[in-house]
Amino acid sequence: MKLKSTLWALAFACAAVSCSDDLDEGPNNGNNGQEMNGTKTFMQVSINTGVVTRATGGEVGDSSSDKGETGKSNEYEVKDVTVVLFKNASGTAAPTTFNYDSKLVAAGYVQTPGTSTGTENWHNRVATVEIDITDASEDFDGKTYGIIAVTNLGSAEKLKNRIKSDDINTGSKLANLLQEKAWSGTSGNETDFIMSTHNDQYGTDTKLFDCVTLHANATSENAPRADVHVERLAAKVRIGAHTNASQFIYSVEGENASDVIAKVRLDEVQLVNKQDRGTYLLKRVSENVTDEITKTIPAQGTNGDNYLANEVWNSATGQTAFNYVIDPWSRNKVKLIAENKSGIESTAGSDITNTTNQITTLSYTNDYTGTNFSSLWTTISNGAITLANNETDFTNSEKKTISYTLENTVSAEDSQAGYMTGALFKATYFPKEYMAVIEEDGQQVVRPIPVDYNGGAEGEGFDNIDKDTDASNINFYVYNGNVYKNHEAIFNEYVWNEQKNMASGVKVYEYSDFNATNVTKIKIKDLMGSTLMQGAANDPFGYLQALKTKYKDQTTSDNNLTADDAFDQIVSATSESEDIKKKLAAITLYEDCICYYPYWIKHADNNKTTDMGVMEFGIVRNNIYDLAVSKITKLGLSGTDVPDPTEPGESKELRFIVDINVKNWVVRSNSDIIL
Repeated sequence: MKLKSTLWALAFACAAVSCSDDLDEGPNNGNNGQEMNGTKTFMQVSINTGVVTRATGGEVGDSSSDKGETGKSNEYEVKDVTVVLFKNASGTAAPTTFNYDSKLVAAGYVQTPGTSTGTENWHNRVATVEIDITDASEDFDGKTYGIIAVTNLGSAEKLKNRIKSDDINTGSKLANLLQEKAWSGTSGNETDFIMSTHNDQYGTDTKLFDCVTLHANATSENAPRADVHVERLAAKVRIGAHTNASQFIYSVEGENASDVIAKVRLDEVQLVNKQDRGTYLLKRVSENVTDEITKTIPAQGTNGDNYLANEVWNSATGQTAFNYVIDPWSRNKVKLIAENKSGIESTAGSDITNTTNQITTLSYTNDYTGTNFSSLWTTISNGAITLANNETDFTNSEKKTISYTLENTVSAEDSQAGYMTGALFKATYFPKEYMAVIEEDGQQVVRPIPVDYNGGAEGEGFDNIDKDTDASNINFYVYNGNVYKNHEAIFNEYVWNEQKNMASGVKVYEYSDFNATNVTKIKIKDLMGSTLMQGAANDPFGYLQALKTKYKDQTTSDNNLTADDAFDQIVSATSESEDIKKKLAAITLYEDCICYYPYWIKHADNNKTTDMGVMEFGIVRNNIYDLAVSKITKLGLSGTDVPDPTEPGESKELRFIVDINVKNWVVRSNSDIIL
């Protein structure tokens, strides 16, 4: 797979900017009438959900001038905020990191009605929050605490109450919390995106660290102000048109670039392996690896992973990753269970809402598995995005959201189709010609002939294929890399080649001799003694070998073959022998010219087509993955092909070329896909 990959990043503004929406304090100053233990104070938070690019390395974008995207109003709207304060385990100094042993000392919650408005590059919500100190003996006056903020958890004080009760009191306990859903609503109407603290500033070398200095006498009117920076737990995958194609129709080149052998129309696309079992509330990454091709994820140390940390990149290329983003199942995704994820368990604790709700087992929506691609597509097609017949949605470089999804990462050595989130394209493949039986100089011969796409009243053919061209009544077969109209063409090409040196006047058998009408005219002894049967084992269908086996003891019989010996009777779905089944596996039917192209979404392309790198395939929170197919190189997979969950991410079968660009929200643009 030849891909260009550039990495983009999301970061957040460091201070309040021109757009500020004040949050209401809610009933009883956000306390819902509940008296809390410990000491109370107030603080004001400015919730920053804006973006700014990073100069080099890491989650950088396609160009240093690209500032990424603000997102839609439903994606940055803040309806509530939970604030958690923490100190170092020793409590002797202001914290500068958030670690496994950080002590959680206070929490607050405030709810706001209404929606965000405006088109500014970044948005701020400013809220006054009543803070409950969990330990009444804590002398907080004048002390500085680190801040973790979470938005849109809902009307109930879910997280605040668990911290206040001392159920969650350390950094590791908070970091191990899972959020099952990262947004609310149905497809096309998503709202309430959960966002949590993000502690790295892109664009400068200055690392953000959200903190606040509390005062014992603070009121809602004079509360100390602090900026908090948050990012979405969700990622987004989009599809856009490419300048190399009109109406999502691509030309497939032959050996010469000027030789167009087929056209492919991308009709629909849908995500597969969309992780749906929850994500860590806080982003976490592994320890750094030694190089960009380290195959395994470093083991979690005694003190856990790095919380609120970012990916580490090769500063020279900005493309090569040197650590892993960790989801709750990353380390347990191994080759042995790629086909059955039920055995993959999380090492995390309960979800935020309920201590008894253990999110323990990995699962995906639209698993990349099934009897064949036709059945797989039927299962997932309700969420498919229309492409070729919906071109108005893609004018003026518009992109259409395929789906939001959760973080999904895996080690380089275990990057396989059963785990990786991908886009499955349903397409129509229009071969310019196929091999068929025709009359030539009074003889039946196999020759390449143009495929007739004229069906419409306007007589449109191959040169005029467009979004409305109907191929629903056209089937073709592929054998040894060649395209055939039907079984007759494949069989005749074989038997005529077997009999080409026969003497004049000797019977030459062909496909029509073995149909239901003519097969009963053939004497057993004539067929068994023919040149054709000498090479029966090489018959691509296994048909001749089946006859040879059946009549091996009747080589001198004057009896004729029976109607049960007809080609269609023996080579059929109901009567296939194991030998015939094996032979037929090499002959692929493309019904209605339909084919499928799976594409595995890349996070950090290492530009090595046969060597998977660190974080090469994966979905990471707050990234937009933009897909745009630039070129299709060959025929896709048929409806009868079987999805293989163990297939490695770097496939030797280059069908699809994608340029991967990643920019802010963060946006990762897979914009030059070659199929």
